[in-house]
Amino acid sequence: MKKLFLLLIPALAVAMTSCEIDNYDAPNAEVHGYFVDSKDNTTLVGTDIQNGNQITVYEQGFASEGAQTWRITNTGEYTNKMVFAAKYRVAFSNTNFYPYEGDEMWDVKPGKNERNFVVTPFLRVVNPTITVSNGVVTAKFKVEQGKNDPAINLKEVRLFAWSDKWVGNQLKFDVKGSAMESVNGPVDSTKEYTLTINTKDYPDFFPYSMNYYFRIGVQASGSGYGTIRHNYSPLVKLAI
Repeated sequence: MKKLFLLLIPALAVAMTSCEIDNYDAPNAEVHGYFVDSKDNTTLVGTDIQNGNQITVYEQGFASEGAQTWRITNTGEYTNKMVFAAKYRVAFSNTNFYPYEGDEMWDVKPGKNERNFVVTPFLRVVNPTITVSNGVVTAKFKVEQGKNDPAINLKEVRLFAWSDKWVGNQLKFDVKGSAMESVNGPVDSTKEYTLTINTKDYPDFFPYSMNYYFRIGVQASGSGYGTIRHNYSPLVKLAI
């Protein structure tokens, strides 16, 4: 019995030590907000749910900054409910908007934190309409620059379609032809574009009578800004 007791002592010590090592504080803060257009401080700047805009944050107070990534939804909203209260530096790269000009520091407090980021998109989709008639989806719109910037050109315009709300350049049906147009030139804000998708030509993509999701995407080109992502119109749901 004495021998068994002596064997149990180290085991209990290890168990107690393990409990102490795992006793870390849990995240105690939440962050939430929107990316809004500097033109009106209201319009949301949407993105792709995959390989789109993202927030990179660096917690301060350490010898070296460790990067964390906070995801942004395709509507331009972000939420993270597992954050530690601390002071962070925020940074953005490879986005669909010009370099951020606001305060890059954020003192995140315990509990809920709200912050909107006001940004200037490279391009705007102006007066968009997306309608359907007899199975043909038609998008009409114009394009304008976010700034009067001769270094920014319009690379392409495209009507994206998908089976759920995450539609965009990363999640789309592979429809081409009249659904897209390569421009590769200056932005002409007076020109109205018309793009169409005849869903009857794509029975593999539109096999059922149901709701499908559409967005107009326009992509800028220019040097010095990294990878430029698409700018988007608001999401439209249509019964096909």
